[in-house]
Amino acid sequence: MARFFFDIAAQHVLFRDLEGERCSDWKTAHEHAVRLARGTISLFRQADLRTWRIEVANPIGSVKLIVLFANFIRNDRYHHVHEFDRRQVADK
Repeated sequence: MARFFFDIAAQHVLFRDLEGERCSDWKTAHEHAVRLARGTISLFRQADLRTWRIEVANPIGSVKLIVLFANFIRNDRYHHVHEFDRRQVADK
């Protein structure tokens, strides 16, 4: 089993995974990254995490896989903001 590192990154933020996680292969590492993304999204429900990502790296630090949080956020979660903006403009 190899050790993989799961850094969480955004535009100007990087949370480094200093311990890593042992996974049997890249497929298992991808599944772990997806669980991390979904778990983070559920913890920060009010935050806009669409630009966040998990960068999966091998032990020498080379990023080989990126999991985008946007893939797991429902678009209708932000839809109400656009609806409100349109009504506000229509009333003027």
